[in-house]
Amino acid sequence: MGAFDNAAAVPAEPGGTVASGVAAGSAAPPSAPSIPLGPDECVSTGTIEASLRPANLLLLIDRSASLQCNLPPQTDSASCEAEPRRVDPAQPSKWEVVQQALETTLQALPETASAAITYFNNDDRCGVQSAPHVSMARLDDGQRAVLVDSLAAVEPRGGTPIVGGLILAYKQLNPDQTPDQPFGNRFVVLITDGEEGCDREEMDRLLEEELPKSRTARITTFVVGVPGSEVNRGFLSRVAFAGGAPSSPDCDHQSDDPSVGDCHFDMTRDGDLPGQLRDALERIAERALGCEFDVPEAPGAAGLDYGRVNVVYTDAEGEEQLVGQDADRPCEGGANGWQYNDDRSKVLLCGDACERVRHAASIRIALGCESIRVD
Repeated sequence: MGAFDNAAAVPAEPGGTVASGVAAGSAAPPSAPSIPLGPDECVSTGTIEASLRPANLLLLIDRSASLQCNLPPQTDSASCEAEPRRVDPAQPSKWEVVQQALETTLQALPETASAAITYFNNDDRCGVQSAPHVSMARLDDGQRAVLVDSLAAVEPRGGTPIVGGLILAYKQLNPDQTPDQPFGNRFVVLITDGEEGCDREEMDRLLEEELPKSRTARITTFVVGVPGSEVNRGFLSRVAFAGGAPSSPDCDHQSDDPSVGDCHFDMTRDGDLPGQLRDALERIAERALGCEFDVPEAPGAAGLDYGRVNVVYTDAEGEEQLVGQDADRPCEGGANGWQYNDDRSKVLLCGDACERVRHAASIRIALGCESIRVD
């Protein structure tokens, strides 16, 4: 694969994009080699530096008393609610399983991600708080250690204020109530073993007002229900659907039966909570850390020609490689290349292309040549 034009780039704002190279519509410099991007030799008329959008994950974790209980069948949900305690000291509690799965996930996430933790409740009753227990920061070794130590210090007590926890989680991720703060993609990962026990009259407000506002602010909410949450499937399913992370587009999020709903990660049916939870968190991480970047404004008055865009990255050997466009299949349904999202505000990298580009030295958008599609 030949090289694109190598005009020097203007320094970008952190996480942003800038136009560089030759102005759109002008001739390429004599030193720029041509590259076959179509039936004719074509040299890009300009390039735009691109940065993958960083992921900010806020782990919103239930620490209510029922997490002290053993898993089924050692303790059923009714017995646990009546007397929340570990009846078999030789078997792990629900909290110990959740804690270990989270620690494994945190160690596996890349340093390019950022993570924070908020627990609900925060006072052994129904309290929630406006700031995370562990503030959002890049996942370097220090932040991982702080997060793991925080999980190890938890002693499950008190009630289950899911609604209050979520509403404040959205404010923590979006303090100014705008789509752009903090920069990057933002995710809430709600993990609970129960049902709303502190503010049930606010459940409709969450679904009808706060969740739509969170989506306007581009926050996605994943929901994990561990054993004990089976009586709350309907509500958790609605939250996952309204939060933009349903298990499938046609999952059940409308049943009047509170125990019916499958839009969330439901850990209450299989019996293998450790394995199920690890798999669920792995899937959430893959989706949250997916490869996407903003579609920038093209230089010049004409604007961006969406049919004349190509994605190129520099590999570990310093060679520039082309990523083909694959718009015929969904990103999570076998696509292996790049495609626009629904409103063409982002470029999504799918399949193996995501893994290749995620480790690239640099990513650029080449303008002016017809988009090359995957065969």
